[in-house]
Amino acid sequence: MRAFLVAWEFLTVVPLGRRARAADEGAFGRSLAAFPLVGLALGAALAAFSLAAVRLFPPALVATLAVLLLAWLSGGLHLDGVADTADACGARSSEDALRIMKGSTIGTYGSLALFSVLGLKIAALAALPPRALAPTLLAMPVLGRWAQVHATVGRPYAREQGTAKAFVDGATRAAWWVATVTTLLIAAAVMGPAGLAAVAVVWAAVTVYARRVTAWLGGVTGDTIGAAGEGAEVLAALTWAAVFHLRGAA
Repeated sequence: MRAFLVAWEFLTVVPLGRRARAADEGAFGRSLAAFPLVGLALGAALAAFSLAAVRLFPPALVATLAVLLLAWLSGGLHLDGVADTADACGARSSEDALRIMKGSTIGTYGSLALFSVLGLKIAALAALPPRALAPTLLAMPVLGRWAQVHATVGRPYAREQGTAKAFVDGATRAAWWVATVTTLLIAAAVMGPAGLAAVAVVWAAVTVYARRVTAWLGGVTGDTIGAAGEGAEVLAALTWAAVFHLRGAA
């Protein structure tokens, strides 16, 4: 329960119980095991919202509102990681990239990345058949939070200090296994074989991404981890949109 509360505080803006910032350092690493469960809770809120909203609005508008709701519940933290990571891609050195990531402004690359992530999520969700929207919204945040675990465990932290340092330094293989098994079970239960296919796609993409980031920066940062989660949600939504499109065309 403590691991879930620690994960909840850092992944959402919704208050729940005592603040976890007083937790011991090891608790941050152990909380990675609960990341998919936080994603499931967020997904349940999105699914419930969509089931009510489809009675009032067309699918495209429901998809847009659901994506914005997820961004709000997450405090825009991971979207900020997307923008900062994208802006840093224009840096000439790893030191310059880390400096750019700490900045408070958004450049051209960051703006384009934000529009791309939000636009692709909305388009993929809007393309789903109505019966598939709620299950997709339920499972999508699970894969997003698992991707953050996968991008963290076994990687060094690229800075001397930072918000995500305690999570990266305390990350364990045991937490990865718990998070992975939890994600596989949820994805299979909610989306069936398509859920497992999405996990495979996300695993492959985040593995390559995390290796490239580590080679680029000498480790991962909170921004690159957040970007991994957002990218995973895009990939999961696109995978399921493709699966249902192919089923309908068959």
